[in-house]
Amino acid sequence: MKKTLVVLLCVCLTGIAVAQKADSTSKPVPGPQWGIEVNYSLMSYTESGVIGAGIVHTRKKHAFALGTHIWHQDLFTHIETWSRVGVAFTYSYFPIGSHRMFAPYLFYDLNYGLLASRRDVMLADGNGNDYNVVREVDNHTLAHHFGIGVRGNIHRRFFAHLALGAGPATYGDVVTLRSRQAAYPDTHTSEHPFTHFEPAYMLRIGIVYQLEGKEWRKKESSTFQ
Repeated sequence: MKKTLVVLLCVCLTGIAVAQKADSTSKPVPGPQWGIEVNYSLMSYTESGVIGAGIVHTRKKHAFALGTHIWHQDLFTHIETWSRVGVAFTYSYFPIGSHRMFAPYLFYDLNYGLLASRRDVMLADGNGNDYNVVREVDNHTLAHHFGIGVRGNIHRRFFAHLALGAGPATYGDVVTLRSRQAAYPDTHTSEHPFTHFEPAYMLRIGIVYQLEGKEWRKKESSTFQ
């Protein structure tokens, strides 16, 4: 019985070792990697689908990404004149290592968005007379997303990832009313980005191409085996 248990234990340990070695993206295990990322995100705080691009730095258990929003798809508001600009910083932590063929991770994402709109509206003065103004709104928003994701090696240095997160967002509006009639003055009101609060949600799908990087030293790579 004891001999059987010993044999089974040896077989299991061998199988685990083989599986772990097969789960590495390359041999030897790569060191810190720089990469280029393109992603598509659904974000509630901009009410839009966003295509972003940026750079990624991946280490053994950590990754840092800095990117910008390059295109937005309006999902709900359909305002005629609308522009959006945004940047994002993301930190990811890989509990079992980023070198795996299939690696889960935890992340924190900080998104800044500038949403600008302009449209003609009618206002009424104190005497009930209507007059026409151009209403310009600059909305500054900071969104914090905390969540989970998975990353997988799809072909050589190409990696795909899927992430889902949620967190708090704050925003403030800068509103300018430009009168189209000389009898009425322009007005301007300004709020800082922490004036209002709202929940923020994000779903992101992305592809990363990792560039060539230095290899870990031999004694460091042995920790992944």
